[in-house]
Amino acid sequence: MFGRDAYSGGGGTIAAGVFLHFLVAIIWSAIFFVAFPRIPVLRRNKWLVGCAYGIAVWLLMNFVVLPLTQVPPLNFTWQGVVTGLLIHMFVVGVTIVFMVRRWYRADMALD
Repeated sequence: MFGRDAYSGGGGTIAAGVFLHFLVAIIWSAIFFVAFPRIPVLRRNKWLVGCAYGIAVWLLMNFVVLPLTQVPPLNFTWQGVVTGLLIHMFVVGVTIVFMVRRWYRADMALD
């Protein structure tokens, strides 16, 4: 959205970045929330599904969403890839799956 100017922006740029980051997280959560009751495989092993969803989010963000923005590409490092994947698997994917399963638990007789 701001391109390279994001690195020199002030408080407004920081606030916009935080807002956009959480907006994207809410969108990924909403996608899983809507898909969960419709796709039976999503109700299987919560750890495996969470890790797989985190990987899917990381791949789509890095190879589809971010290239459509003005964000300058980062330098490729294997450490960055592994760190990004692990964060998205366990912080994003597993968290989303656990929250959605908890929401639907009563209706679907989960766990």
